[in-house]
Amino acid sequence: QDMRNFMGLQLARPKDFAGCPLTGSRIAATMPRIAQALAKDSPALNPPSILEAACAEEVRRLQEHFFANASLEQVRLQESYHCDQASFEDDLKRAKFRLLCDVHTKWRGIF
Repeated sequence: QDMRNFMGLQLARPKDFAGCPLTGSRIAATMPRIAQALAKDSPALNPPSILEAACAEEVRRLQEHFFANASLEQVRLQESYHCDQASFEDDLKRAKFRLLCDVHTKWRGIF
């Protein structure tokens, strides 16, 4: 019972590494870089730079996802509207807000 409680406390929050929480996706993103670093002749690893590179890659991937979704949403709105420009712009603003909320949710935990 004590061991279970102790493990529960440890797993309640992600471990921090170089100021970033180590989540499953972050650990998975760092593995290829760690493997590359181990394959080099360098005598030491630089974990903070490996983690920064993994975070930068995650940000790049999220940016691509965001812009692809934004483009699709804009095309969808343009194709579905046969009304005045003001209504279209209002709906476009709402769509942008939804996409920004989506990005904010996905970026939480990266920085």
